[in-house]
Amino acid sequence: MKRKADPADRSDDIARLRQHLDMPELNYQDISLMVGVREALRRWPLLGESCAQSMSELTQEIAPAPKATVR
Repeated sequence: MKRKADPADRSDDIARLRQHLDMPELNYQDISLMVGVREALRRWPLLGESCAQSMSELTQEIAPAPKATVR
């Protein structure tokens, strides 16, 4: 029986790779995580709508205020 990979093991692997390559700033993107997110959003459309609304609200909170124009 094949067991699923533990995310902690994957994290350790990436840390070892960074150390081996002597590249501590190596920016690793875990695309399997995004694949899982896409599958969950496809499976549960309401979750997708909720996430979209939350992201919209979050971007409004962190967006810089418009600058005033001086005439």
